[in-house]
Amino acid sequence: MATATTTTTIPIALASEAELVARLAQTAGVAVLEVYSEHWGPCKSILAALKKLQSENSDNSAPLSFFAVPAERVRCSNGSNGPAQQVLAQIAARARKSEPFFLVFRGGLLKATLTGVDVPRLVGAIEGAVAAGGAVVSGGGKGVGGGGHEAGAGEDDGDKDEQQEQGSSSAAVVANPFKALVAV
Repeated sequence: MATATTTTTIPIALASEAELVARLAQTAGVAVLEVYSEHWGPCKSILAALKKLQSENSDNSAPLSFFAVPAERVRCSNGSNGPAQQVLAQIAARARKSEPFFLVFRGGLLKATLTGVDVPRLVGAIEGAVAAGGAVVSGGGKGVGGGGHEAGAGEDDGDKDEQQEQGSSSAAVVANPFKALVAV
């Protein structure tokens, strides 16, 4: 007897800022968000790597979720300046830009940002978030995730990437900042 298999669309398309905030507020494990321009559409060259990561981590305690949202649909309408609003402002700033932008979250906390398509770096950032959580790393396709580039490591390899530590993996547990944005 054949067994039915369920396939999940990767990434899950989000249509609005409200839907994005709700998903990030509910995600307990690792969430990867691709931000793209409506004019260009989501990146197709990363799909195979994302599907492979999802199958490899299907029984992991930190489940993987993949989302995509057009930058033009995020307005960052809440006037406060908390961590969630800062992330939404970064997303909104990507409107009409052709290069994809990836954000990696664990429990709603931003762990890495990557600009452009560099599959090995993106996979490294995702695997790092799944493994330990780690500090926040941001930058372009080079020097982010994988390759031993941790935030605050003081390593200068000549890349123009911005790398900054915005938290500590050994600090007390921090609440998911997106939960505060979800209407009660």
